[in-house]
Amino acid sequence: MMEKRPKLLCPSILNLAIDNIREEVVKLDATDMDIYHVDLMDGTFVPNFGMSVRELEMIRRVTDQGAHKLIDCHMMVMNPHNYIEKVAQAGADIIYIHPESELIPSATLELIQLQGKKTGLILNPCTTLESVKDMLPITDYVMIMAVNPGFAGREFMPYTRQKFIELNRYREEHGLAYHLLLDGGATREVISDLYHNCGVEGFVLGKQELFFQKEDYAACIDRILLNHRPIEAVINGPDLLPLPYGRLKQGRYLLCHLHLLTLAQQQGQMHFLLLQVQLQVYGFLACSLLVPAQSAGDRDIRQDFLPEHIF
Repeated sequence: MMEKRPKLLCPSILNLAIDNIREEVVKLDATDMDIYHVDLMDGTFVPNFGMSVRELEMIRRVTDQGAHKLIDCHMMVMNPHNYIEKVAQAGADIIYIHPESELIPSATLELIQLQGKKTGLILNPCTTLESVKDMLPITDYVMIMAVNPGFAGREFMPYTRQKFIELNRYREEHGLAYHLLLDGGATREVISDLYHNCGVEGFVLGKQELFFQKEDYAACIDRILLNHRPIEAVINGPDLLPLPYGRLKQGRYLLCHLHLLTLAQQQGQMHFLLLQVQLQVYGFLACSLLVPAQSAGDRDIRQDFLPEHIF
């Protein structure tokens, strides 16, 4: 099995208002996000309009003066080969195309390579692996739409989950190295499931977890990252064991994964650990627990994570 890759967090700039987009990009640039996600739409391939090359150029200037983040360009346009050179010159590092938007999409991927940029394929919910597999050896990033493209803020379509599993399996079986990413409906629960169970490492972030939240961007990004850091790697070093199995009162055994949401605060001898417990029971269920524990100097806090204390 392929070693788990670091997560790639990709804020979708489509969620920002045009009149203060520069100020918001400056704030994003100071966080631990990885890739700016810029949607270009022509009103034909999808029934909407998105950002422009002008905004792409502005983001390039801001991050070049700051944290030097990557920028991807999601081209929801017909015949994107007509615009590859212009988008590349504007500052995109990764250029995604929809295979349905071109007569010969492989030629457009080669054109992206000639511009010295990373290639990306976007798969709509109805796009099959069979229709794109021959292009995967020349593709650096594969992004799966878990919503119908063209609008922000939609919910994750559960039936697309199988497509991530298939793309991850194909990558491993054929020794390919493309990154696998999600666009659409990226809640913390969805991110955790796809990252741990489906081989997905990249996530386009929208209104569900990043924009229009009470916390600032940095806190939202940290929350997403901490949410998926294995608990045994965080609390008191490596000696805290993960919980492999839990048991409900009904007697059903569940495969459980404990992950740290946040080390909230230390008050005297008490540590408050906010944990997320993911339970795999004929699907996916997530809940949160607030577990008070004495400091490790007083007693072994691993006892707080035994099944009988949680369930």
